[in-house]
Amino acid sequence: MATGISKEYRTLLSELGYDTDDVDPGFVRGDTLRSKEDAGDGLDDRRFRYASILDPKKLGVTDVFEINGAPCIYMKSLSAEPSADEIRNWHRTAWNHGLGRMLWIVTPTQVRVFNAFAPPPKSGRADVHPAELLRCAVGDLEQLRRYELDRISLESGQFWATNAGKRISKTTRIDAALVDDLQTAAAILIERNCKPLQAHRLMLRTLFTAYLEARGVLSEDLFKGLHATSFGEVLSRAGETRTFFERMRDTFNGDLFPPPPTGDEEDESYAFTKSHLEVAKAIVTRQNLRSGQQTFDFWQYDFEVIPIELISSIYERFIYADDQETAKARGTHYTPVNLVDLVFTQVFDDHLFSSELPDNPKILDLACGSGVFLVDAYRRLVARRIAGGEKLTRTLVRSVLANQIYGVDVSETAIEIAAFSLCLTAFELDPSPGSAQHLKFRHSLKDRNLFVGDAFSTNGFAEKKPFREKEFSVVVGNPPWNKPKGGRSSSGASSRSHIEYCDQQKPTIVLPFRSPIDQAFIWRTRDFLHKSGRIGLILDAKNFFSQEERSLTSKVQLFSELRPRVMINLSVLHDKKLFPSAKQPAMVYVAEHAKPRKGDKLVFASAERSETFRKHGIVELFLERLNRLPVERISSEPHLFKIASVGTARDRAIIQSLYAEHDSLHDVLKVWGTKFNRGFQKTESSTPVPPELIGQPKLEAVQMRRFCQSTSGLPSFQYETMEHARDPDIYKAPVFLAQQSFQDDRLVGAVCENDIVYSRTYFGIPVDKSEGWRLDCVNAYVNSALAMYSFFMTATRFGIDKQIAEQNDFDRLPFRRPETEADANQLAAVLRKFQTDVDTKDLTLLDEAVFDFYGLPKWQREYITDTLRFDLDFVRHGTASEGFGPADEDQLRSYADTIVKFVRSNLAAGELYVNADVVTDLADLRCVIIRFDEERNRGVRRSEVPNDDFGARLAELLHAPLTSDIQLRRSLIHFDEDRCIIVKLAQKRFWSRARAYDDADSIFDELCRGGE
Repeated sequence: MATGISKEYRTLLSELGYDTDDVDPGFVRGDTLRSKEDAGDGLDDRRFRYASILDPKKLGVTDVFEINGAPCIYMKSLSAEPSADEIRNWHRTAWNHGLGRMLWIVTPTQVRVFNAFAPPPKSGRADVHPAELLRCAVGDLEQLRRYELDRISLESGQFWATNAGKRISKTTRIDAALVDDLQTAAAILIERNCKPLQAHRLMLRTLFTAYLEARGVLSEDLFKGLHATSFGEVLSRAGETRTFFERMRDTFNGDLFPPPPTGDEEDESYAFTKSHLEVAKAIVTRQNLRSGQQTFDFWQYDFEVIPIELISSIYERFIYADDQETAKARGTHYTPVNLVDLVFTQVFDDHLFSSELPDNPKILDLACGSGVFLVDAYRRLVARRIAGGEKLTRTLVRSVLANQIYGVDVSETAIEIAAFSLCLTAFELDPSPGSAQHLKFRHSLKDRNLFVGDAFSTNGFAEKKPFREKEFSVVVGNPPWNKPKGGRSSSGASSRSHIEYCDQQKPTIVLPFRSPIDQAFIWRTRDFLHKSGRIGLILDAKNFFSQEERSLTSKVQLFSELRPRVMINLSVLHDKKLFPSAKQPAMVYVAEHAKPRKGDKLVFASAERSETFRKHGIVELFLERLNRLPVERISSEPHLFKIASVGTARDRAIIQSLYAEHDSLHDVLKVWGTKFNRGFQKTESSTPVPPELIGQPKLEAVQMRRFCQSTSGLPSFQYETMEHARDPDIYKAPVFLAQQSFQDDRLVGAVCENDIVYSRTYFGIPVDKSEGWRLDCVNAYVNSALAMYSFFMTATRFGIDKQIAEQNDFDRLPFRRPETEADANQLAAVLRKFQTDVDTKDLTLLDEAVFDFYGLPKWQREYITDTLRFDLDFVRHGTASEGFGPADEDQLRSYADTIVKFVRSNLAAGELYVNADVVTDLADLRCVIIRFDEERNRGVRRSEVPNDDFGARLAELLHAPLTSDIQLRRSLIHFDEDRCIIVKLAQKRFWSRARAYDDADSIFDELCRGGE
């Protein structure tokens, strides 16, 4: 088939926003990657990654489109229409590569879009390929945009919510399919009287050898005397198979044949029967095999294409599929490739650190698991050496492996897998892998580069020269967390060695609440890093947000001793299969082994909530969610990371002012001689219940009525025993009650004038009857927008990994204490109105009363109101939220008017006239133009699209090159002579008054700097 970059192809990509004239890190040109002359241009790591799909004999992609480093689209341009067989072969290659989400095939007349995560069809008889998502004329841009296949829609996440986008799912990706087929093959073996351990070993050795054979690594010497020239022929006879496996182990120093976890075993050789080898041969020769009710077919797999990272993950998932507890204990869970790439993108960025990486840096992973970090590091280090002027040779590839890559793990099996993965990578990087000369590795990786041991041990690996003399430039990894639930190596997760290590340090290292092991790994890196060495770890995010006293002390110590450079909060993806089987919130932590400098700022970014991440697996990081936080303020602002995760600089200013002027609700209640109390907890227990509680009204598992909770109709309390009954006095009236769950996206509180026994999902504040007026202030405040806003910005788990309010969240709310009963009269009067009209949901009157009580200025009221209406709504409801819909002209006018008034108010009279035009006639974008070129002030007016190219120009501005590693953005403020063009995606949440104030700050700052 004649390939070629046609005029129609380039026009298509330009119109959809993919191909720009500028250097674009998200758009990788295939010809550039295929060019040998361009080696050393900084793209060699991509050349290694995409080698199989760049090969014209396999797929021969024309270009690759990436989103934040994750391959999204493989694009192939043709000069003529391909045959159905060619399309099937190309799609099969894309599926086997397992990284790209879509395959586009573009001819001078047609565009075909395929789901690259969908398995290849077993039959070619269908008129339409089953993985085809769309077919249309190459010039039918309207159809492509209707499918949300333009660049803006893909980068903003809009495409993934479409019917076509929802069809792309990781559940059908090659690694999932191959694990299923291997499990079926193992079941057939067991059915044929093969022991489970033998079955797993045979399957894995078969898989590994097939991979090596497909890559042309196996030499003829391995087949001498076996009456065979291929592995498939070897598997025809049991004796020859055993001999072949023994030769393989000898050739590769045992690194390529990791046994499954076994316990004590006398002999690792097995006398496989012909029926057993029949199963293995079916895999190698890719034939269908049926046995009883089970069948598998390996025809769809191409081991020449499947990436090594996926092979490693397949190994782990396969051998521990039936023993998840062992998987957790032995460190056999897989870190997704895109997270590994995210970490290395930061730690290899010299601009973030005080000195450049040396030419030959050593890299260490102290909880390496299957070696997924080490494999990526290996490729990058080879690419770095090439970029430094060295030629790609086998000597270079082997030198990097022998001298620059190191790993530790408590699991011997994990180390075996890592050794296998690194050896395969060496063959992948080798410019002449088929050459038999020097095929054998000089040394085994085990006990030289890869070590079995506890990361906190002071002997063993720690006594080796690179460790003892602190020769490492970078320590990376995804260490175990406190309560592993998958997704990490669990090197010593159940051990107390990390606690003992921290206790022995001078000064003693304080770990956060519950002494999580991952935090201890941060400190352990110092023992092996040279001065100004780099740290890049994936950690449990909760510890960075915790307000527990130990956690705050630990955070102060950490950020005083190590220099933080980047933190990427991935918490919103905790329940979206960020890791295969983990639900803990994650944080990427990047730091330098040095003390912070005066004026240091930390780059803090947060991933976007994504309803479809569990399907496509692309971490969406946007420039607008990037904050630069002053490191020196981390110790004094306990809410800094939470505000940076969900808010802006103005949010930080509002919260700071509230805490500067008011105490916490906990402290005020303490002055009043009361506190929040948690209700009873019912579990199996012999602890008797205080008799005075029996027969009282019971509040359990029901939604409270806002403002005033009646006891009428509630069941009576009849439990005789329970785990925690609590002090009977906490149930006495009058009592203010708050509940964990929300109503209409607000905190809920109510006063009960009768004794009431409430369960643990409620929190109560009892007071003396003479002081009931105090509860009016608490009641009004907790139900107000201000309380919900303060909670949103300061709650340690809400928006991180929970959607409820905890007792300590209420305790921390900033609360204005009324000095006298008269101070509370205004709020009490408003409350009475709501208590008589219990069905009303419009709480504007209450919100304004509380704003008045706190004396908030107009801008803060508008900012808080819109933050709840749009930002909180999106955190709670995602694509179903109001803010996800398109902004109309009225909202754009409000947005523009807010900016104009702010800028005018900060200019001297007559200094500059400020006006605004709004542009709504754009498909996925909205635009506001702030003008400084008129001779008088006027109101906001609607403007037509200036010309046919205006929308394309705005899209081009959005995709202009960025200096940040985060390459996605949804908004842009662009100064163009005497006007400022603001372009954003059409969603309402980007055009609120809150965002207007943020953008006004940027515009005014630019004006002060002269528009430079």
